[in-house]
Amino acid sequence: MINIKSEVHLDPLASIEEGGILIHHSNTDQLDLFASTDQDFIPGFDASVEIEWSAEELRTLQDHLLSSSFAIFADSRTTEESRQEIIEWVLDDSKFPFSFITCCSSMGLNHEDLREKFLHLLKKINK
Repeated sequence: MINIKSEVHLDPLASIEEGGILIHHSNTDQLDLFASTDQDFIPGFDASVEIEWSAEELRTLQDHLLSSSFAIFADSRTTEESRQEIIEWVLDDSKFPFSFITCCSSMGLNHEDLREKFLHLLKKINK
């Protein structure tokens, strides 16, 4: 199982295959949805409870984040603010459990190639 907390940055790819690791994260902006301490945000949510994820569950979330980010970006109903957040996420070189680089790596994709294709498409759209 993999525990996700928001404390100290650690690259999860180095030891994710070892069965169980504790992933700490220093960029709390990226995990606000999962680590909110606002009890009204999700009724009954207790932020002090440790969440355990298997490597397979983590990969499923990473795959969904990657694919849904591109689907959301392509949706004509998506706000410019949301599109900008996705662009910033794709361009960010940080490595944490749900970063663009980590999600690509988890899916066996080359993040540089995917980023390049995304930016090429973005340039075509903005012409």
